[in-house]
Amino acid sequence: MVFDLVDALPAPIRRAMKTTEARELAAETAARAAAAADAERARQQHHEWLALRARERETEQAAHAARLALVNDHRLKAGYSPIKDFSAWHSVSDDELRRLLWSMPTVHVARQFDVSDVAVHKAARSRHIANPPRGFWAKVAAGKLPHPRGEPQP
Repeated sequence: MVFDLVDALPAPIRRAMKTTEARELAAETAARAAAAADAERARQQHHEWLALRARERETEQAAHAARLALVNDHRLKAGYSPIKDFSAWHSVSDDELRRLLWSMPTVHVARQFDVSDVAVHKAARSRHIANPPRGFWAKVAAGKLPHPRGEPQP
């Protein structure tokens, strides 16, 4: 029905309508292309920022390790015990922590990273990793439960 009305219009008006539609379509296409270019530019800037931040973090970690080594060297010369570096503990992945918790008692995991068993429990709880229940490792040692070999028990 609408097409019949358009066909009934004089030819110059029909051509003007088509030209207007073409201009609107061209403007819309140009706007979409500009938006896509802006999005790509923003994505590239974000990736550059992430790479820069990673390099800064690596530099900070290296500087921290150097400062810690220097301080510990002075502390040892003065007869004091060295300061502990907990960076290895903070870099443990969720899967690795889960495997460790279900492979040995929490106290042994804590000794491995030179932290307390409470720190291990807190880390597991904050990451929503199930801890073995109380007395689990005593039952395993007594032979009442099979050793889980790193796999959580139901």
